[in-house]
Amino acid sequence: MRERFGHDLVRQGLVTFKAAAGTQVSKLRIPAPRWLANTCARNAVDFGMTREIGTCPNYDIPQAWAAAFWGTGRHAGVRYQTRFTTGPTPNAVALFDDAGQHNWPTDPAALGGVQACVQARIKVEHPPGRRQVRIVPPPTTRRRNVKRT
Repeated sequence: MRERFGHDLVRQGLVTFKAAAGTQVSKLRIPAPRWLANTCARNAVDFGMTREIGTCPNYDIPQAWAAAFWGTGRHAGVRYQTRFTTGPTPNAVALFDDAGQHNWPTDPAALGGVQACVQARIKVEHPPGRRQVRIVPPPTTRRRNVKRT
């Protein structure tokens, strides 16, 4: 959920009910076992790995790592730490596969976004109504008579 709401959640400390209700969390069962590189392993640093792989604003670095892992012939994805969640262990998976939608089984018990937020200890609120907010005009600045020389 933190990845879904990202900067808005960090900035506001909550998500709106509308945003949460428009979200759904599903478990994905991958139809075949895959060997994944653990980018959070203690010895990952020996290969030049940093948390940058999950925090880059563009995808050049993660794609270069993906190509290197794929090139080993062993790895079909990576386990990594997402940028909006803290902790020492990986909490996400990126799989190397053909782009686009796959014919994998769907989750029959997907979790609603509001419930998922509550479980993740993310505050869900309705925005305040017009009568609950007092709009204050911005302060005016007084011009002082300043002699220019």
